[in-house]
Amino acid sequence: MAAQLIAQAKRSVGERTAVEEAKAYLKRLIEEFERVTTMLEEMEKDIEALLSEIPMAAQLRSIKGLEKIFTAAILAGTGDLRQYAHGRQVLRKAGLNLAESTSGKRKGRVILSKRG
Repeated sequence: MAAQLIAQAKRSVGERTAVEEAKAYLKRLIEEFERVTTMLEEMEKDIEALLSEIPMAAQLRSIKGLEKIFTAAILAGTGDLRQYAHGRQVLRKAGLNLAESTSGKRKGRVILSKRG
């Protein structure tokens, strides 16, 4: 079956005029990918160096699953975490106002309120 498919593909009509252009385009895409990858690696090194200067960063990095990019994003958005008395203040600053829908008879689940 595969041999028949290959034989048919060799005889089929296809666009053969733009092969060199397609190869050049693919080469440019690979070069761009490598350039962007190199830039990202350099940025990660810079972020790592900056995080090593921030005392709170080591504590945040000890949280399982919280990598250096997320640690940097948290610190960039909140500043020094010691200025907050409670974690809810950080959530509110991020626009995440948590609320619990409860009544006297039932306990609801925690959701994001629409006021946050």
